[in-house]
Amino acid sequence: MNTKLRRWLRSVQEEEGSMIVEASLIFPVIFYCTLAILFFAMIIYQTVLSSHAAALAAERAAAFWDNSHREAVSGAYDKGRHDGMYWRLLDDRLLDKVFGGGFGGENYMVQLPAVNAGGSLPERKLMRAARLVPEAFHGKMSYENGLQDRRITAALNKPLYHVMLRNMSGREISNEGQAVSAVVEPAEFIRAVEFARYMAGKLKEWKGQGVPTGEAEDILKKAAGQTAGPS
Repeated sequence: MNTKLRRWLRSVQEEEGSMIVEASLIFPVIFYCTLAILFFAMIIYQTVLSSHAAALAAERAAAFWDNSHREAVSGAYDKGRHDGMYWRLLDDRLLDKVFGGGFGGENYMVQLPAVNAGGSLPERKLMRAARLVPEAFHGKMSYENGLQDRRITAALNKPLYHVMLRNMSGREISNEGQAVSAVVEPAEFIRAVEFARYMAGKLKEWKGQGVPTGEAEDILKKAAGQTAGPS
């Protein structure tokens, strides 16, 4: 047994061999490793492209959220073109959050590639940034008006090599890129906090007078709608 083992070890250590046999064993391994590297490089490349496009779309939408008439790239708008004085109370659902205890916010979403112009004011603002996303990307953009912050979320994927990657791997591969950008308006945030504090006191006063909360909400919405400027 020891003799056979030593003989095998000696044959392994010898430098003589067949080049054809060695090449037929080594070269396929190198070839498949190269294909695997290229395969993962394509996935990473697609994900990076999707993430970059999503970040750009979310930042553009959040930067110019205060006026739907702004140009999506430069932010310029014609003099006198605005969304009205009380769009944050009505279209942005600030009143719903105040009367709903902070949980009355609503989410808006648009699909990409952008097709229609959108119905509500938040959808039109999302669509303004979505039109600049190349048509090769599919996905969605959404606006979330929460209690503590307002945020734009963009989730995109580029299905250019989707079928090929699925056939090579035998399963569905996601190359989705996602980005979130906050809508920041420091001065408006201070005004919103002051408004919430004021309304908390008024609601407590009206409740003591027997005025229902729903009736008070309708009165404020009607008053804001009547005094809102033209958009």
